[in-house]
Amino acid sequence: MNSSIKILVADDHPMLLTGLRNALIEQNYNVLEGANNGAQALDLISKEAPDIAIIDINMPLLNGFEVIENLKKKA
Repeated sequence: MNSSIKILVADDHPMLLTGLRNALIEQNYNVLEGANNGAQALDLISKEAPDIAIIDINMPLLNGFEVIENLKKKA
C-alpha cells in the first residue's frame, strides 16, 4: 500500500519539487509538504518523521549532507 508510506521531498528548484511531489501523489503515496531549503527539510523531517526523504544535495541554508549529519546527531 503506497498510501502508508510517508515521503518528504526537498529541493530548491520549484519545478522539480512540484513535479516529483505530483508524480508521487499520482502513485498514491502520502507526500508531505515539500521543503525548498535544507533548514526547512530538517525541521519537517524532525517533526513529521517520514519513511523516506528525497533530499537535494545542493540547497540553501543547509545542503543535503548537512541535513543528514544533523539528523544523525538528533537520533
